Amino acid sequence: MRIIIDTSVLVYIDRKNKKIIEIMKELHTHHELYISTITISEILTGSNLRQDAKKSVNNAKKLLNQMKWIDLNPQIAEKIGELNAYLISQGKKIELPDVIISATCLVNNLDVILTFNNKHFSYIPSLRFKTMTPFQFKILMNNSNSENFNGVAEKFLKFIYENELEVEEYENFFKKYS
Repeated sequence: MRIIIDTSVLVYIDRKNKKIIEIMKELHTHHELYISTITISEILTGSNLRQDAKKSVNNAKKLLNQMKWIDLNPQIAEKIGELNAYLISQGKKIELPDVIISATCLVNNLDVILTFNNKHFSYIPSLRFKTMTPFQFKILMNNSNSENFNGVAEKFLKFIYENELEVEEYENFFKKYS
């Protein structure tokens, strides 16, 4: 699968979250991982603000270089305008970096956005069932295959949204619908 990683996931890696690091290592082995250049700027901004900026920037670059970078281009810029107009017309406001990541995902026809900020990305209808946390993605991958992933993902995420589930409760979905 082709997965774009949101800044929020990389922050957990920077904070040495062992579960996220383990999931991301597994994903890196089996999937194509992408980041938007806006994510690079967000991560490097945080790294440059740290007291150990030089070391932090070097570590950040090592992490960022493990993924494929997607530059902002005219097609993505056009899609950003469309998404912003849609969000404004719906009374929804999300931060520009999230709109850029959304547009990058859609223009490049990526399969999934991994984030800990599902709410913002789910405001965009075409991303609602493509947006998930690393934990949700891992559970989905363990309970589906490449042929039925999208259908299972849509049912799974709809179930989560409707029931406002926490991570511990996800497995009940597969007991109920398997």
